[in-house]
Parts: sequence; structure tokens; C-alpha cells
Amino acid sequence: MMAQEDSRIIFLYLGMLGFLVPMCFYLIFMHKPANYNPNVDPDLGNWTNIEYIFRLFFFVTLIVLGTASVV
Repeated sequence: MMAQEDSRIIFLYLGMLGFLVPMCFYLIFMHKPANYNPNVDPDLGNWTNIEYIFRLFFFVTLIVLGTASVV
């Protein structure tokens, strides 16, 4: 029989994987706008692409909140 501490660690990692794997698929297959060109510097005054600016902070926050909900 498995120790209770071992099962907690296993379920913690399973919960984190259950949260992070769909998020990775979303980021990989996310729809890009028709005018998206990563080789061109974006206009800093153009706030219509604000999603690209704050995407990292948004997903770091989601990972922290998802891990907290699993724990």
C-alpha cells in the first residue's frame, strides 16, 4: 500500500499536469491574427495588440492560481 505522503505528491503532479497540458495546447494552436508578423517591431502606440504584451503575466498568474487550487 502506498504511503499517504507519496499519494499526495502523485496527485499534486497529476493535478498540475491536468492544468498545464491543456494550457500548452491552447498556446501552441492559438489563432494568430491575419496581420501577425513576428519579424516586424510592433508600434508601441498601438494598443489593439495588448494581448501579446500581457500574455506572459496572464499565464504565470494562471499557473500560480491553478497550482494553488490543486493544493
